[in-house]
Amino acid sequence: GTLPLESLNIEQLQNVQKSTEQEVQSLTEQLTQLTTAQQRILSSKRLAKEFGKQPEGKEILLPLSGSVYVQGKLCDTSTAMVDLGTGYYALVRRNLDPHRDLS
Repeated sequence: GTLPLESLNIEQLQNVQKSTEQEVQSLTEQLTQLTTAQQRILSSKRLAKEFGKQPEGKEILLPLSGSVYVQGKLCDTSTAMVDLGTGYYALVRRNLDPHRDLS
């Protein structure tokens, strides 16, 4: 049930305020994580579309980390490795036709 705020004493009101602030902070962090995930997905969709336009054998730079890249060549533009999370990856064969709608 609900309690009218005017029936609470100062200490109880402070506890309600603290609890509410913690909940708002938690929700804000979750929203930030979801927004980041959404941006990664949208970026991946754009990159997949561009990837499908590239010819096999084209020289590219592959990221090893956020700031380290190595030179490589495209050998199969119909296969992509997908990060499934928590250290698991999968090779996915898809039609990466640049004219295909990925939305």
